[in-house]
Amino acid sequence: LYSPINNEAVSKIKTMVSELKANVDFVILSTHWGRNWDEIPPDDFRNFAHALIDAGVDVWHGHSGHIIQGIEFYKGKPIFYCLGDLIDDYQVEKSRNDLAYIATIKIKGKEIDGIKIIPTAIKNFRASVARQHDWEWVITKLNQNSKTYGTTIQREGNVLIPAQSTKN
Repeated sequence: LYSPINNEAVSKIKTMVSELKANVDFVILSTHWGRNWDEIPPDDFRNFAHALIDAGVDVWHGHSGHIIQGIEFYKGKPIFYCLGDLIDDYQVEKSRNDLAYIATIKIKGKEIDGIKIIPTAIKNFRASVARQHDWEWVITKLNQNSKTYGTTIQREGNVLIPAQSTKN
């Protein structure tokens, strides 16, 4: 589905989500959007993501930025603005476009029962779990880019855990 970021698109997506919810317990929407290399998405993108959650989306996943953006919890639902690139053919920039993360979500019934984040690294066009020295960079970048949303990221063993904001 190609969709501009406007009220008409939200209305169409809301109709689709309503139809989906009649047959499924949980809706994850993934959108290819945004400008490359922006660490913080613009307000109209954030408002659009909020509108999609309001429309019934349970998890929203954005991609296209090529770098790690923040995580927000809106009305208890996670918005992953951009996880970074799992695979790409760009040269490595100062923005560390070679580092990203995978988010795993445990669902219990119709609710999220946990989120775990595993940092990844691209080397020679292959993605793998990031080495320990890159974990600190991913934690720092995620915390820096999630701070606006009141979300914090903590390391627990061999995964990272996002802590839900009290703002939304």
